Amino acid sequence: MGLEFSGLKNIRQVHPGIDFELDEDEFEPVDFSRNITQLRHASGFADRAPEIIDGAWYEYDDCWAPDGQIGYSNYSQWRSELADLSGYTGSETDPFHELLQFSDCEGTIGAAAAGRLLKAFVHFEHKARIFQSTSFYRRYTWFHQVIEFAAQNGAVVFH
Repeated sequence: MGLEFSGLKNIRQVHPGIDFELDEDEFEPVDFSRNITQLRHASGFADRAPEIIDGAWYEYDDCWAPDGQIGYSNYSQWRSELADLSGYTGSETDPFHELLQFSDCEGTIGAAAAGRLLKAFVHFEHKARIFQSTSFYRRYTWFHQVIEFAAQNGAVVFH
């Protein structure tokens, strides 16, 4: 078991019963031909996605997720290395703050926070390529891509 995450591009809220039908448990859309998902804030981190209505359903144009998942301990190690790479001090103005100080298992990062994170990913790209190990850089590129999707009026979803 591990962390899975996805980048959604061009999200817009949809309304169950009006825009689509849910199954009898009201858990999944009945029509899987549309890209629809429910977005939730991570407990204590609603500020990472203030443009998202917690629990609302959203349609999206495109989605990208890495092929596989990251074990929770590997994700924790990767975030620690990312903090070292960027010189993270814990300040809200530090690069990668929205990702480093976030739930390690669930929640949503919205487009505004993703836009700030994207600037950091671009800025530290060269340093990340030569930093630590190939597994660090592989995960760096995964997150860079999902953040890039989310910065385009989208969201990063951790599940």
